[in-house]
Amino acid sequence: MPSLEQKRKRQKRIRPLSFFVSLGLIIVAIASFNGLFDIYRKYLESSKSLVQTERELETLKNREMELKENLDRLSTQRGVEEEIREKFSVAKDGEMMALIVESKTRPKSEDVSGENWILRWIKEIQDSFTP
Repeated sequence: MPSLEQKRKRQKRIRPLSFFVSLGLIIVAIASFNGLFDIYRKYLESSKSLVQTERELETLKNREMELKENLDRLSTQRGVEEEIREKFSVAKDGEMMALIVESKTRPKSEDVSGENWILRWIKEIQDSFTP
């Protein structure tokens, strides 16, 4: 039977070994967790990228439809004529073009120069809400 002193020596040798094994397991666990976290982060990034790419695809599909409609319209003589009239503001020979220009400021129907500035201000507010 091993003596008490031999048991203590064995335990002294085992303690550092168990410490290093435990430390190694902890390091492996941390490294595994870090790897899993990186994988999860990349998964989230790819999900966001997928959503953004799908939006861009939808936008491009809409743009493609618009371009196809324009191409179909411009493939006819009438469509070409409409486009030229719209872009260059031109008319055919013998036609007349009327150009309507709206005034940027509304004409004042009343002269308010002799009124108080508060009353003028109130009238301006009222005029801005009336069509």
